[in-house]
Amino acid sequence: MNLIQIILIAGFLMASILCFAALKNRSIARLFFLGQFALGVVLTIFPKLSQFAADILGVGRGTDLILYLLVLYVYVGSILILGKFRQLERNLTELARQVALANPWQPGTDKAPK
Repeated sequence: MNLIQIILIAGFLMASILCFAALKNRSIARLFFLGQFALGVVLTIFPKLSQFAADILGVGRGTDLILYLLVLYVYVGSILILGKFRQLERNLTELARQVALANPWQPGTDKAPK
């Protein structure tokens, strides 16, 4: 086993531990990420599997296939994060409106709501 394989496997194991700590009550997300990390470990130990999959899919090299999948993964992840960010913005705006309506006061006066 090469040094890079040991480093990558250790990284995948550390990412798995962090994933389980961060996603306490989300079992589907845990399984999704655990599957990704397991695939990463398998492809690290058996790098010829990525070349085999690339040959089946018509991609020149296994590393190219992994790069294409990574780019797709980053795009999808970015879109999901953007959607979550916009949802949080809407929630924050609604909360600010409710607080403002519950505690009205005129700007410039000395009496702020308590």
